[in-house]
Amino acid sequence: MSFLEYVCQQLIGPPLSGSCWRCPFCNGGNSSFSVRPPMANYPVKYKCFRCDAWGDEFDLLKFYFPNEDFSQRKERIARMEEAYQAGDFALSLRGPGSKPLQNPYDRDPRLDEFSDEADEGVGELLRQFDASPDDLLMVAKLVRYCGKALSICARHSLHPLGFAGRCEYEAWSREALIEHAAQCADDDCGNDCRKLRGLPPLPPKPRVALKRPIQKRGES
Repeated sequence: MSFLEYVCQQLIGPPLSGSCWRCPFCNGGNSSFSVRPPMANYPVKYKCFRCDAWGDEFDLLKFYFPNEDFSQRKERIARMEEAYQAGDFALSLRGPGSKPLQNPYDRDPRLDEFSDEADEGVGELLRQFDASPDDLLMVAKLVRYCGKALSICARHSLHPLGFAGRCEYEAWSREALIEHAAQCADDDCGNDCRKLRGLPPLPPKPRVALKRPIQKRGES
């Protein structure tokens, strides 16, 4: 077992097969996240063949502990290396006294509403952003929107950043359509424009049957 495999085991859990895990970045349902075996002159890296995430143990720690800086991650790596060298391959816990790491989307969301972790999260939000109760309500709405958006991404196998880009395009496109409809006076304009102007949709165009030309005998 390489050190990166050990780190993956500590953070993600036991592998699904060999050196393959369920990807924590895209939450892939299969063992698309794998660790490259050690090779001469090549650093050991992980890669997900579903979302193209790749990196080393520092990148994994940055994902699982986003509030820690580089020096804190370096200290954590040093402690994990010491346990790895000592042969301590038991699964660790995420933080002192906390429960083993689990994908939050695999749990009932109601379990997290009044948990100790939720108390810590709200406290951290208040400290970092000096948030008021009104701000917390706004954040709650945004998080609900984000949760629904991530569920849609998972259901349709969409990358969240790609889906965000499409939403930005749709917002720009609809804003441009609203500006167009405010100035449009063409009664034959498209149905999207007519709908914004309160006009009924255009009647469907009659289908024209295509007639095959009559060929005379002997013509090819």
